[in-house]
Amino acid sequence: MIKPYWFLESPIDTEHKYYILMSFLVKVKNKMNKKGFEKSFKELLCLKKDLESFDKNTEFTQKTVMSMTDSEKNTFYNLLDKNLDSIDEITTIVKNSIEVIDNFLEENKEAQEKYNSLVEVESYCQRYNLWDQGFLVIRKKEEEFMRVFTWFFSIIKVGETEKVALLMTEMLDPQCQTTNEIRKIKTF
Repeated sequence: MIKPYWFLESPIDTEHKYYILMSFLVKVKNKMNKKGFEKSFKELLCLKKDLESFDKNTEFTQKTVMSMTDSEKNTFYNLLDKNLDSIDEITTIVKNSIEVIDNFLEENKEAQEKYNSLVEVESYCQRYNLWDQGFLVIRKKEEEFMRVFTWFFSIIKVGETEKVALLMTEMLDPQCQTTNEIRKIKTF
């Protein structure tokens, strides 16, 4: 697994980072025709989203930030602060990495199509009368904000088999401190 902040670690050098990325892509490529390839392919897609997010606003995606430990977050911000003098080089590394990943995905369209076809999700299904959906709100005493999840029943297709599933996604924005602010969520 490649760290989300791999491109900020020493040395800050475009060629060096290119070889690190290529090494990662070779590992992903080697797993493509094996059982369980979707894990490494998902990691590649997340890496690309993080690079695009960093390029746009110098931050990773909310999903990545939420999954990082405090230690990893501290490492990321410390590396970023330490390398502010090299921000042009970092920007070049990020843009080049996105381009390399795009080229890799273009060359491996079949694998991406296979990955995308593994699970098909319908947001509703008349055949099973699955229209229920809603919000789940969780508040822990030590946390400043509530955690809000959207949920819905759906039919997922795994291979050729249809199964009923309860799908949940955490809403990361807008964050609410009280239940009075839930109207923000409903209008989001």
